[in-house]
Amino acid sequence: MITDFGNKDWYVAEMKLMIRSLCDVEIVDITHEIDEFDIDKAKFLLLQANRIMPEHSVTIAVIDPGVGSDRKSIVLRSGNKYFIGPNNGIFDYITDIKSECFQIKEETFSEVSNTFHGRDIFAPLASKIICGENTDKYITPCECRGKGMKNPTVKDNLIIGQVIYIDKFGNAITNIDHTYYEDIKRGNIIFGEEKIEFVNSYSESSGRSAIFNSSGFLEITSYKGEYSENLKIGEVVQIEVRRHM
Repeated sequence: MITDFGNKDWYVAEMKLMIRSLCDVEIVDITHEIDEFDIDKAKFLLLQANRIMPEHSVTIAVIDPGVGSDRKSIVLRSGNKYFIGPNNGIFDYITDIKSECFQIKEETFSEVSNTFHGRDIFAPLASKIICGENTDKYITPCECRGKGMKNPTVKDNLIIGQVIYIDKFGNAITNIDHTYYEDIKRGNIIFGEEKIEFVNSYSESSGRSAIFNSSGFLEITSYKGEYSENLKIGEVVQIEVRRHM
């Protein structure tokens, strides 16, 4: 489960109880600490969920400022992994040419609240899928169109990326992935107006530095977050990696 519900209220517990009442299944909390309505942050976390969740898993994503409106609800199948949630862009990074999309027939669910589709639609449907029930009654095929994650721009001797996520430690994760490793290792990394060094571990960092994280993305870091105070979640920062010709 991925939500912006936080842990102060009962919403997460109510969704889990709904699922458990319908199917005996293990529930993994990926996070409930997404900032309220932050669809861009949800996109990146769903990309990580697609990477780490096992085959035949079902991930419910509830970041849903349009709940109760005419926005549609969908099931996305990526390989043998399923994702359920609102069709508001949160699945952009995991929707590709191989994905299958299904629109949820919301009218087939009884006693649906206009404010809590996570409990009344997504949780029951996830239970049906994970327990192997036939779901043809509840979904119908629809077109999949995901914008995808923006790729770095490669121009002359520059690779220009941007920060797409900032984690709780203040690490600014960029859209530059490990395919650029050799260029970055021998190049000059410019972050804003500052030239920073490339390191192989967080403890090597003195001031701001760059490192490839465990997900394979270049991130701007500082040891124990010492220099992260000027970075804000959602802020777009350009990073230039200067390549030797």
